[in-house]
Amino acid sequence: MLELFAKAKRFMWEFVELAFVALLGIMLVYLVLGQDSGVFVLSVANNVIKFTNEVQAGNLVGFAVVGALLYWFMQRNTPSGDTKPSRARRPARSATDPRQIAAPLGD
Repeated sequence: MLELFAKAKRFMWEFVELAFVALLGIMLVYLVLGQDSGVFVLSVANNVIKFTNEVQAGNLVGFAVVGALLYWFMQRNTPSGDTKPSRARRPARSATDPRQIAAPLGD
């Protein structure tokens, strides 16, 4: 049962991401073509503009901060599958190690 919930959650997040990318694409078409972009694109753009005008700036900033914190928390808790240590934890390179010294190019 938990596997079903995990699959449903993953499917829903993929759907939300796809819808957000579609919205960004529609807004890009509106920015490029302007009033000649068509009825559907104009209606979506008008709804987005109306939404952003109605919501106060403080609420948008708060929403962005909460979204950034959620993104950071999810990235921190998601196993990356990378078994190599991060770049900060790798040992420093030695200038005397012959494997790390580049050979001069021949003419």
